[in-house]
Amino acid sequence: MNKPFVFLFIALAVSIFFCEHIISGTVVLVIIFIFYFFNRKKYKDLIYFIIIFCVGFFYCFFRLNYIPPNHIKKTNYEGKNFFTFYVKDAIENTEDKIYFNGDLISIENNKEKFSNLRGKIRIIIKKNLGIKIKYGDIVKIKGTLKEPEEAENNDDFNYKKFLKYKSIYYIFYAKEQDVEKTGNKIPNYFYYFSYELKEKLLNIIYSSLPEEEAKILEGIMLGNYRVLPEEINDYFKKTGTAHILAVSGMNVGLIALIVFLILKLMHFSRKVSAFITLIFITVFAIITGADPSIIRATFMAYVVLIGYLIEYDSDLLNSLAIAGFFILLFNPAELFSVSFQLSFLATFGIIYYSGFISNHFSNISRQLSEVIFTTFTSQIFIIPVMVNTFHQISLISVVANFFIVPISSIITILGFILWIIGLISHHIALFFGASIFILIKAMVFIVKILSSIPFAAISVKSINFVFLFFYYLFFIILPHKDIDIYFQNFSVKKIIGFVLLIIFIINLCIYKKESYIYFPAIKSTAAVFIKTKNNKKIFLIGCGRDKNIKEIKNNMVLYLKKYGINIIDYLILFNLKNQDNYKIIKNNFYIKKILSNTYFDDKDIKIIPDNTNISVDKDVFLSFCSNYLEIYLKNKILVFASYLNDDFKDSKDKIIFPCCYDFKTIQNFKQNNIIINTSLIEKYYKIKIPDYIWDINKQGEKMLKF
Repeated sequence: MNKPFVFLFIALAVSIFFCEHIISGTVVLVIIFIFYFFNRKKYKDLIYFIIIFCVGFFYCFFRLNYIPPNHIKKTNYEGKNFFTFYVKDAIENTEDKIYFNGDLISIENNKEKFSNLRGKIRIIIKKNLGIKIKYGDIVKIKGTLKEPEEAENNDDFNYKKFLKYKSIYYIFYAKEQDVEKTGNKIPNYFYYFSYELKEKLLNIIYSSLPEEEAKILEGIMLGNYRVLPEEINDYFKKTGTAHILAVSGMNVGLIALIVFLILKLMHFSRKVSAFITLIFITVFAIITGADPSIIRATFMAYVVLIGYLIEYDSDLLNSLAIAGFFILLFNPAELFSVSFQLSFLATFGIIYYSGFISNHFSNISRQLSEVIFTTFTSQIFIIPVMVNTFHQISLISVVANFFIVPISSIITILGFILWIIGLISHHIALFFGASIFILIKAMVFIVKILSSIPFAAISVKSINFVFLFFYYLFFIILPHKDIDIYFQNFSVKKIIGFVLLIIFIINLCIYKKESYIYFPAIKSTAAVFIKTKNNKKIFLIGCGRDKNIKEIKNNMVLYLKKYGINIIDYLILFNLKNQDNYKIIKNNFYIKKILSNTYFDDKDIKIIPDNTNISVDKDVFLSFCSNYLEIYLKNKILVFASYLNDDFKDSKDKIIFPCCYDFKTIQNFKQNNIIINTSLIEKYYKIKIPDYIWDINKQGEKMLKF
């Protein structure tokens, strides 16, 4: 067994995967058994694999499902009372909310106090007084404890499962005036020191740079992308460079790589380069808050770089597998973390293809080839994860990363110098602030230009397990000339690559000839998506409250991307209150026509007067009226109404989707052709809706075929 830790890592990873995905895991096991069947000399390895798999399966099942007897989850406790928490994790601040994970100490009400319950809770506090909660605080808060909601739409991010992997089963909601600090006890001085350094770095950043550039530097160095304007975020996402704005494992790996290459370009020896890079990423991990994903990626980098230091770099894959094995052994749920998948696969791609690149591109400058092809190989192995998570790939990501990753790494290095100098002299720090300002301006200019290229990023349908298997199989055997099968002078390896390319193109271009109306479960917003048999796509958005941008972005945009929607033929804005909602759609898709019944200061929007009919497809046309919009389909009529009134009472042949309504009127409607969203009217939220009326806020998405 030449690579024992690679073997151990694969066996443990398969057992964890099988624990959560039995069907797909069984397929993987069958493939492994077939491999050993045709390699009978390795039967001994198969026995070891079975032993590790069984131990790993039971260990994983225990870690992911065991709940202690005194855990609050065992009580099924929900409601509003006084809770005392110990703040032992990082605190995240936004403009209007405070987020952190707290360890439960006690619960009390007017009658009794429970001090024996334990558990980690996700806490969300609405700001209004400016209270500061710090690491190590003990806080008593009056608020409401709730279980996380299940995904309302089939394609939504499963936040409940995400929290479960962190052993969090409840979310606690409170207002700032109901928070009382009762003590402080530092649980870990390393983390305390790290968070304090992070606060000082933030103060230095904002005192040395203009606000907009300071926010971008905060995103690069500290990963707080939420402070950035939505437009800037979209630039980076479209160019496939958004990873530089998130302190993730992948980001740490790329920064370590670029720092290492820069040092080599400066003619430092490999040992010295590795040593300086180790110091750099250690300081980086400390001042960015020592987030678990950062610690994990730093550990992986440590294993590889220490291999350089002790001149044991002949088998970097085994070194990477050591890091992966111990990470999963410590926390099996990390296998399902997108951050772990990205950082591990990116590092794997770089290491795995290092020899192949040096052998096949020796005519190019070694330093240049390393920068180009390390970016390319890391992208190859993370594309499937990016597609199945974000349902979007950037066609210019390799080019964009070639420019942006080195610039962002230099900005990070200068940011460290800024931080060190800022602790000594503010005036000298301003000089480095000016240098960083110029680089940030250049970087934003590049991503803005690249993101403006038509179809710089495209939506991609989810990739199924079979495609994933053959995709990774192809790129794993590609650099090995001795691994191939020839059938009548045709290389099976090349055939697999060609078939994968054809399937990918079909996945992008071919559409099902079906027509449907989709009502997504989006809080505070009325939205409808219509696809006709001729593949005409109509997206209708309207009414709603003012603050609903995140719902549109996180739910509707993700849904459209998951099904490979890149072009929207008609975007209909009906009584839309928040213009930012339509801008979110406009920034993510190519829109042929935008129609609105209300005025917008945008030359791309065509204002439609009342009593206007517009044909959008064969047997499909729109009819704009004063307080409702009728969409005539082949065998259905959809009415998007501003307000539900008795005029629609006898409209049994129509589907009524009202933005506003009163519940007395709803009681008078006895037909089942009404679809509502109770989140649009907050004060009626708790009133019971008749069973024959579909409430997408409570019952989830609704799809009708026509």
